[in-house]
Amino acid sequence: MLTALVASSQTIAPAQSNEYCPGTNLTFTFSVGGNNQDIFVSPVSYVSIIQGAYNVSYNSNTNITTCNFVIRVADMPNDQVLRIQYRNNNNDPYQTANFTFDHVKSIGIDRYVTTYSPLSITANRCETQIFNVTFNKIKFKNYTSNTEFGQIPDYQVSVPTNWKVNGSTSTGTGDWKIVNASPVTVESDPSNGDIQNVQIRPYNSCAANLTVGPAIAIPISRPAPTLTISGSQDCICSGCTNFTINGMPSGATVQWTLSNTTDASISGCSTCSTVTVCRNTSANTTITLMATVTHCTFSYTPTHDISLGTPSPTPINVDLIDPSIGRIQVDVDPALPGILSYNWYKNGILQTAHGSFAQIPITRNVCDISYSISVKAINCCGTSSLVYKDVYVPPCGNFYRVSPNPASNNVIVSPDNSKTQSATNKTFNEVRIYDFQGTLKKLQKFRKANTATINLSGLINGTYVIEIINDNYKEQHQLLIQK
Repeated sequence: MLTALVASSQTIAPAQSNEYCPGTNLTFTFSVGGNNQDIFVSPVSYVSIIQGAYNVSYNSNTNITTCNFVIRVADMPNDQVLRIQYRNNNNDPYQTANFTFDHVKSIGIDRYVTTYSPLSITANRCETQIFNVTFNKIKFKNYTSNTEFGQIPDYQVSVPTNWKVNGSTSTGTGDWKIVNASPVTVESDPSNGDIQNVQIRPYNSCAANLTVGPAIAIPISRPAPTLTISGSQDCICSGCTNFTINGMPSGATVQWTLSNTTDASISGCSTCSTVTVCRNTSANTTITLMATVTHCTFSYTPTHDISLGTPSPTPINVDLIDPSIGRIQVDVDPALPGILSYNWYKNGILQTAHGSFAQIPITRNVCDISYSISVKAINCCGTSSLVYKDVYVPPCGNFYRVSPNPASNNVIVSPDNSKTQSATNKTFNEVRIYDFQGTLKKLQKFRKANTATINLSGLINGTYVIEIINDNYKEQHQLLIQK
């Protein structure tokens, strides 16, 4: 509360305990006992003097001197102090009265809406929807005394372009709509606002350009429809097969196209929800069916791969060669559409694996040997031709040296020149360090390096595994760190 620090015979009106707006001229009357003609008004903190003492008048009947003065309080949520000095006609020493304004309606940095609903908004695309947004009104705060008072009456709301606040259309960022009551009606437009926000902040309507409070954000999502293409089967042996677009929103249109119009074609309607795709040639290949879906301003293009006849798998990838555990890991990626299974062969012998990924067993610890790995795909039309890959198992033993070991600050990885190596086995692409729980602690990549210094900063004392990788070849060493 604003308190006069002088005798009760010295007063101002209106009372200093009232709530006052910053940025506006405030006229007060000062009253003091006795005949006092020399009166001076001055600021102590934050207050600005617009007009000093005027209309000074002495009433002999009441023995009271009065005058008027005009001030402005600052846009600061703190105590603001005014000083009035006066003396009587006998030229006695000046007397002083301080008046403190502690109910200044200024909005501080922690004045934000704390309770609001909804917490998020999901608006359908290509529709207008109405959402009732509610929030609590909050109080002003004096930061000198850390006390709250009154209530902030007005707030601003920001919404995406062409959305509406209480019927008023937004022009987008920076267009804050003033509201003074909750709930607020927010209306979406058909297309804007995805991954944007409805924002609400306290607003000071006392005067122009006053500080506003921080904004809270209600996130908006406008999820795209889940569109899929389905058919009775994903391979066409001969003739035609129907495919359907699923999940089309109401009012949307579709246009069907093919990536290859030589070996396949669309028969009949290309703008219907179901399309007919026909095989034109005897080529064994894959095509992509595309559905361009248009919904107001939005466009989506789901795709669907189709096998024509019995296309061969993609080239074989070799993921791992490890004679110590007797295994070669291979895959074909991406898998062909409509494939029922794969047949994998090692040196012409059918293996047990039948997926797009296979672990081919080899004789343990038998090195410096090649294997012929092949695969063919089986779909509703039959079996494809074989695809081959020759896989070489290099000589056994470690090709690389890790030194020093134990190590403290750095460790050097280099070829072991005492071992017989091909030119490619004298370089490496990657070095990884794992702790003994198998957690990756460091990773460095190289371009055909034949030596590298690995910084061990950040690794504590203990036992680790350092793994050196050269394309498909992997080699592991135990590494002891002692600092």
